[in-house]
Amino acid sequence: MNVFEYRARRLEHRERLVERALAQRKDPEVQRQSAMALVVLAAVLSALFGALCLGAASETTQTETAGHLWWKSTTTTAVPTETRMGWLAAGLVLVLIGVALAVTAIRRAARRPGLNKYPAILTGVEAIAIQQLCGITGLSRSRVYRDIQTMIDSGMIDDFYIDYQKEQVVSRKYIPKTSHKTVVSCSGCGAPNDVIVGITRPCDYCGQPLLLASQ
Repeated sequence: MNVFEYRARRLEHRERLVERALAQRKDPEVQRQSAMALVVLAAVLSALFGALCLGAASETTQTETAGHLWWKSTTTTAVPTETRMGWLAAGLVLVLIGVALAVTAIRRAARRPGLNKYPAILTGVEAIAIQQLCGITGLSRSRVYRDIQTMIDSGMIDDFYIDYQKEQVVSRKYIPKTSHKTVVSCSGCGAPNDVIVGITRPCDYCGQPLLLASQ
């Protein structure tokens, strides 16, 4: 193997590593874990700085040193009440933010296993009513709506969408037998979209729900 072949292989190997890293970044599960890690980190930092502020608020005196070496002089003064109250307020706010972020992370982590049931239910389904999902999962309508939308936003079930008019979850590959296409101008951005009559879907450009009545 000559030098040029070695460099070419090294370059090809680096390109593969970059492609793999980019693919992992686009993975919804990796993105979810990264977001969760950021929430936990923010909670820890907020609580830590809040504790430091509360510690500063508990200090009733402050010591100042002047001079050099053997000619140093130390002066102790009382910390103004306004300063201590400011530290106290800042500390309480930061601690509350940390607690709120920690609760959010815990709820997301606890909610995650409950979302795993939906892919199995939706496998091979062209359209299913929200009420039917409620009966299968034993959850409320609002919870099912929230879970499905969360999974769509995170990319867990990106091949489905929610038809709010018919109150059902529909596969993007589903085309009713008695249907025809038409062009609908988006009420949000005005862009033309090809839609199947009877199926509500978002605009390809801005995400605004497309309605035939908007024509």
